[in-house]
Amino acid sequence: MQMRFTTPNATEKQDDEHRNKRTQELTLPFFVGATLLPGDGKLSQTQKQRLLDAKEALDARYPDRPTSIDPDDYEDEEAEEAEETKEAPVLYPCSEAEPQSPRDVTAGYVGVKPSRLPSSAIVTRVDTMALVNVHFHLGAEHRSEGEYDLLKPPADDSEARRRLRRLLDSGDPASPLGTYGFYCDQSPGYVEKQDAGGFGEYAFEHCENVEVGQTYEVHWVYSTGAAADEAKRLTPGLGGAMTTQVNPTVAVRAQVFYVTSDDADDIDDFAFAGWRSENVGDGDAAYYLGSTTGRKYDNDASCSPVQVSWNVDRKCRGVSAKTLDAMCAAMKEAGMEADAAPQGSRDLVTAELSAAEAYDMTREQIDAN
Repeated sequence: MQMRFTTPNATEKQDDEHRNKRTQELTLPFFVGATLLPGDGKLSQTQKQRLLDAKEALDARYPDRPTSIDPDDYEDEEAEEAEETKEAPVLYPCSEAEPQSPRDVTAGYVGVKPSRLPSSAIVTRVDTMALVNVHFHLGAEHRSEGEYDLLKPPADDSEARRRLRRLLDSGDPASPLGTYGFYCDQSPGYVEKQDAGGFGEYAFEHCENVEVGQTYEVHWVYSTGAAADEAKRLTPGLGGAMTTQVNPTVAVRAQVFYVTSDDADDIDDFAFAGWRSENVGDGDAAYYLGSTTGRKYDNDASCSPVQVSWNVDRKCRGVSAKTLDAMCAAMKEAGMEADAAPQGSRDLVTAELSAAEAYDMTREQIDAN
């Protein structure tokens, strides 16, 4: 957008000869706000005079303002703003949002926000849908009483874990630490494994910023909008969910794991086979209608506009470090390098943002993987 023009000093005398000279110095076309005056690039004498009078007033009030604008000076800024806009998540005020995630999935927990869909519209079978992404979060995003329900204040965490969580927050291991996510450290399975010495050291080769003894929530993302070519369905992030549809049905199956050094916790084909339904007992899983998650959302000004059907295992499960590392290797091989490191966890949403309805999954639904 061309906006080059020359402006006289505000202290010059305002006689007719000077006004005529300044009128000649204007380079057209001339923009006022976002409006070009006029369409043919010509101004009447009256329009020119009004513009000059307005510019004189601005010069007098703001003597340090720039008097010429070169679009080349703003190319970098415009590019940066465009990139920021492109990368910025779409956010909605939480007061206007539909039910959000993650929520408390403890049996009997009741949310407040009504869903606009009946329970029959919530996806509980993913065997007819396509897997489009796998990723994991440090600390469980959801909460389940008696399993993954422990919040870890910085003072109660090990230095190694504090460092990992700082890296997730800002990439700087010396930055202030935020507390988020829930942990399995007091769950029966974790305590039993700890007593048996099942949290030895392990040197990860493929996973980044992970460690034995830590809690992670793994998400398997399914969609009806995946690419027709099966080889192109898995993608980093959630873009693959909308390859062929702009409003696909999206479902996520989530399980929470603590990482052990015990080979007894090896799981075959952990990356892309989905959750292990054989380990999920009757009544162990819940389904509900929610949203996408992640640290970019909160419980106030920034809520997700994307509707997601959630299937969530309520129990903490053990997984060997070797299995998790193999998952990261498979993800990298599939072009999902960005997902081979844990993401941060969104704060648990309030009851006011949690769906009023959450249901126990049946055996048939659990097995429809």
